[in-house]
Amino acid sequence: MNRWQSILVLLPLIWTVAIGQTADKEIIKLGTIATEYSVWGQVLKQMNAELVKQSNGKLEIRFYFGRDEQDLVALLKNKQCDAVSLTAVGLGQILPAIAALGMPMLFSKYAEWDYVKEDLTGEFVKRFDLTGHTFLGWADLGFVYLFSKERLKTQSDLQKSKVWAWTLDPVAKAFVQAAGREPILLPIESVLTSLINNDVQTVYAPPLACIAYQWHNQVKYMTDLRLVVGIGATIMDKVRFDGLKNEHKSLLQELTKKYHKQLVKRIRESNEESLRVLQERGLQVVSVPHIEEKKWLRVSVRVQNQFVGQLYEKALLEQVRGLVQRYRYTNK
Repeated sequence: MNRWQSILVLLPLIWTVAIGQTADKEIIKLGTIATEYSVWGQVLKQMNAELVKQSNGKLEIRFYFGRDEQDLVALLKNKQCDAVSLTAVGLGQILPAIAALGMPMLFSKYAEWDYVKEDLTGEFVKRFDLTGHTFLGWADLGFVYLFSKERLKTQSDLQKSKVWAWTLDPVAKAFVQAAGREPILLPIESVLTSLINNDVQTVYAPPLACIAYQWHNQVKYMTDLRLVVGIGATIMDKVRFDGLKNEHKSLLQELTKKYHKQLVKRIRESNEESLRVLQERGLQVVSVPHIEEKKWLRVSVRVQNQFVGQLYEKALLEQVRGLVQRYRYTNK
């Protein structure tokens, strides 16, 4: 038997061994709007490293970073992606009722959101399950603020500005309209150019995102009004999840819970650090007088009520409001 005949004889054996080494390995394809080197991306990679280690290489996540939110929703629905990490805007295309947690000025501090989240996670796990998805964990984006080229503290100030709203975000659009201004609707990727050209003068974002999108180079002020907690979460196709081995299901849920908690902590810390850096670079934080804050709150309540029957039922909104009030009463 010559050299080439030997190779031909061995090829089937080599192929069989290769298949034996990979046949029982499960790979989860996960898409996310986060970039690979963002805080979100770093934590997800750490989670995957432990997942691979604890499963002895039998379970692994393959990431697709920096994807468009709407594209991710389509990929998940078309079964081209097993799992996705999305903001409330993307999640709302799968479960509209998630908007009840992302209404303007529902929460004034993280502790209120954490209290509501702990109480209602089980409810949203069930709701996602009914849409054909398995809920894996929450991930905050941080409190969202208005960033502007001119000082902005009142609704009259807002009405004089060119205000951006994300094309995919009906709540932001409604909020700006309720404050008396027709927003300029743009995709996120168009905002920086519009700021540079002065086609947009006011944007909204957490401080960390304001830096990440490079909007901070075009704005001078941040209005000290906590508009909303930017909510994010990771969900997985239920059929794909149910198809995992039982031990892999348990391990995946255990580690996603652990690392999403770490992610929330790190993003909150990063937002605080980002705001500090922005102020050092000259960003001015504009205080809102209490009387003006009450006016903003009235606008927010109108927007909250506006989406009853469109995105969520009244009972769910009242449940969220009730939990916030209960927290405030017990933590005076």
